[in-house]
Amino acid sequence: MNLQRRALFGRAAGLGLAATLPGALSTPVWAQAATTASTHRFDPQSGDWRSFDVTTRVDLPATRGATRVWVPLPTVQTGWQVPVTDAFTSNGKARITTDGHQGVRMVAAEFPAGVAQPFVEVTSRVRTQSRVEARQHPVR
Repeated sequence: MNLQRRALFGRAAGLGLAATLPGALSTPVWAQAATTASTHRFDPQSGDWRSFDVTTRVDLPATRGATRVWVPLPTVQTGWQVPVTDAFTSNGKARITTDGHQGVRMVAAEFPAGVAQPFVEVTSRVRTQSRVEARQHPVR
């Protein structure tokens, strides 16, 4: 028997064995993931509303020239998250503004040259709605 004929018989035997395997073993992993993911449907359920205060503080080192800082604010309102209030403090000139193109809100702070310890602190209150009951899905 020549070498090519032996290789042909070996491959044919391998194909025959693969045909007898269960579907999960014979299906490539990437194909399994695609079929499994398509069977699940995103259907979040509403829960109780809770409020959180999110605080962002930016402390800058002493600078030689004028400095600007932009701190983004929660903007997007969805069925599970709603921005409520925003407050800020700073030892520079600060104000709430938008980017003018996409409606992104932010605190813009400016510090003149020579400010010893420039800072801006932004506190935003947001309401969120639980989408999953944590007691039903414990972390493992």
